[in-house]
Amino acid sequence: MIYSDAEAQYMFGKMCRNGRDYAKAFEWFEKSAKQGNADAQHELGDMYFYGVGVDRDYVKAFEWFEKSAEQGNAKAQYSIGHMYYFGQGVEQNYEIATEWFKKSAGQNNAYAQDMLGDIYYYGEGIEKDNTKAFEWYTKSAEQENADAQYMLGHMYYYGQGIEQDYTKAFEWFTKSAEQGYSTAQYRLGDMYYYGEGTDEDNTKVFEWYTKSAEQDNADAQDMLGRMYYYGYGMDDIDEAKAFEWFEKAAKQGNSDAQYMQGYMFYYGESVERDYDKAFKCFLKSASKKDARAQYMLGWMYNYAQSVKQDYTLAKRFYEESANQGYSLAQYKLGEMYYNGTGIKQDYTIASGWYEKAASKNHVGAQIDLACMLYLGEGVERDCTKSKEWFEKAVKQGYKGAQYILDEMFDSENANDEDTKEES
Repeated sequence: MIYSDAEAQYMFGKMCRNGRDYAKAFEWFEKSAKQGNADAQHELGDMYFYGVGVDRDYVKAFEWFEKSAEQGNAKAQYSIGHMYYFGQGVEQNYEIATEWFKKSAGQNNAYAQDMLGDIYYYGEGIEKDNTKAFEWYTKSAEQENADAQYMLGHMYYYGQGIEQDYTKAFEWFTKSAEQGYSTAQYRLGDMYYYGEGTDEDNTKVFEWYTKSAEQDNADAQDMLGRMYYYGYGMDDIDEAKAFEWFEKAAKQGNSDAQYMQGYMFYYGESVERDYDKAFKCFLKSASKKDARAQYMLGWMYNYAQSVKQDYTLAKRFYEESANQGYSLAQYKLGEMYYNGTGIKQDYTIASGWYEKAASKNHVGAQIDLACMLYLGEGVERDCTKSKEWFEKAVKQGYKGAQYILDEMFDSENANDEDTKEES
């Protein structure tokens, strides 16, 4: 085969690039690109874009991509679309990005097809359309694009643009995960964990979470921490290993891991008890609206652990947690209002919070609410409802509730009998 000068220069550039002599590769690509070779123009744009063999320069990268794209080079068309999409070297413009992605996708470029899927899925610069997103992801996924395979799995899982199908979701997550896509590996671990689209398999759960966690997927690291902490699929609990994985996930901002790390510092599980470190972990998690962490901050302000006692802040954090439906916080708020701890005593508000917690099977709240109903504190006296709440507490195994039932209501019945006899 006889190559033109430009083609030969391009081939030399590829050889140098593959041999990691990027400076030489740049020289040959530049010679070829200046003679109008579209492939070399794209390669030169890539080198400017990534700063390989030359200083990074988005403006020059765009110039060379544009020259190549105008000659119909699909890779360059995709690169132009990419730069418009992210606003690199040009002003961000989803509409123009979409135009270039369509040109590239029309030439079967899998990356452009995947990006069109994203644009339709998220509705960026265009009306959101899950059906079209699914179509473009499918085209890309069939060319083994791991990101598109993951998104197909995601859409099958949630029934977006297609009928929900866990089996299909499992198949596409598997294809993506086997290519090393960490989010798909994590989701595959989830499906084995819950037995969705496949049988439950703790060995597979651990295997896929580990693959994902080793690629720094914070959710997978958090789930591995939980498996070690609770001993899921393992012979025994390993709190030290759990803490290691929670710590990795927490550093990446995973709120559940931040809470769990704080919890382990608070109780001294596998690490020395440290209220200061626990408080800092809870604070990070609470900033991401974790109700458990908000509750623990309320508790620490309430009981002066690592911080100066502050009932106002305790109430604030309890309320943030309670308003998310966290029963422990609801109960503590009821307790604060009942006792007038740092706030004006209010039996009516107390009973309201106790009822919220009691309805979530908080035994303490059920007992306290039952007592308030029996005594008519903050509520109209109602012995029938009082008895019902005591009975619910008994069903949860609280033996003291049975004793109270016997004492209160036997006495009530005896008084009724005495009244009848006197009359």
